[in-house]
Amino acid sequence: MPSNIVRNSEPMMSKLSVENLKGIWAGVTMCWDVDYGFDEKIYAENIKGIIADNVDGIYTTGSTGEFYALEYDEFCSMVDIQADLCGRSGMPLQIGCCSDATQKTIRMLEYVAAKEEVGAAQIAIPYWMELTDRELLKFFSDLHVACPGMPLVHYNNPRSKRYLGAEDYLRILQVAPNLIGVKFGLAGSNFGALQDAIWMVPQLSYFVGETLLASG
Repeated sequence: MPSNIVRNSEPMMSKLSVENLKGIWAGVTMCWDVDYGFDEKIYAENIKGIIADNVDGIYTTGSTGEFYALEYDEFCSMVDIQADLCGRSGMPLQIGCCSDATQKTIRMLEYVAAKEEVGAAQIAIPYWMELTDRELLKFFSDLHVACPGMPLVHYNNPRSKRYLGAEDYLRILQVAPNLIGVKFGLAGSNFGALQDAIWMVPQLSYFVGETLLASG
């Protein structure tokens, strides 16, 4: 990527969109202390290093970010650190708001929506039981109603029991027009579904893992 990108000194004010949700994004690892608590100091130092590497954006609390292991207060502390550091450097930011229940996701979503530095929220569908079509659309509709101004990026992961495709996203956009992108987890095993989605739903931005950057 170009090395001459100049970051803004003012906090990131604008939300992400399909047009600017692109480039090389760094997924952040979680940092734990010896008592299995969130290590804020080490985490902040790690974020500073990633910002210095001049990636196109940072996203948190996916699989690498161990969202399932964070307590809510730890999640809030993580968001505060990210918003402060990324905001001061002008680094685009997605915060993962993933959980096993709609209300838990909305609670996190509402917290990040209050942070002007957060450009989008990356979400996963509740993963303990496979969702029906009605439940899937209700989930996305509920998120949109709760925070209509917060752009959403769906983490399409087979661990959620249901792997979404182009037809799903066409229906979801009807109830959640704030969906702007999809991270296709394990796209190598679902490459046909990814290509179909790119072709049938071009109004979304698509992400793949580093091993598929060229072919994706």
